[in-house]
Amino acid sequence: MRRLIFLTLAMFTIAALAAAAPILTLTPPSGNISGEPGGIAGFGFTFTADPDEWITVVSSFLLFETNPELGFYEDYMALQGGPDNGALAPGSPAWVQAFDPNQGFGLGAFFLSPLANVGDRNDAQLIVIYERFSADPSTCGTCNLGSGEFSFDVSITAAAASQVPEPGTLSLLVLSLVIAGAVRCRRQRQR
Repeated sequence: MRRLIFLTLAMFTIAALAAAAPILTLTPPSGNISGEPGGIAGFGFTFTADPDEWITVVSSFLLFETNPELGFYEDYMALQGGPDNGALAPGSPAWVQAFDPNQGFGLGAFFLSPLANVGDRNDAQLIVIYERFSADPSTCGTCNLGSGEFSFDVSITAAAASQVPEPGTLSLLVLSLVIAGAVRCRRQRQR
């Protein structure tokens, strides 16, 4: 009976600790991104705060890449650390960023090699390391509680460039001749 009570309490403790942890989700949720050779692809994110601890993101990187020649990963999230003074405060609203390589927003970017072939793929684990604090880390030098990490299975694929059809030269020439003819006819009628 004591063992059953102990196991029940242990399960409730583990469940409570798991519920209190920060939550990071990728955009796209599948972890699958693609970009054309020589282009950039990346991940957005939603980071839900821990109810009791301050969180600062310190690093994100790829591990166990199946095709590292496809390109390289650059961390964006750790450069910011968090949305407010480099940290995510306890109980604060979720920190959400769409991927935007021009502003350096999102979790990180993958720069595809211009030598990549369409269809080349790199599967990897995306690791995000964060530190936990009992108070605001910008004002408290002794409140570090340790670190944690998130791990995601991701896939980066070299895709064909999207083809945007350009107007044909002949059709533009015909259109301009029709407009010029209509203008000439109109001028002759006015005389």
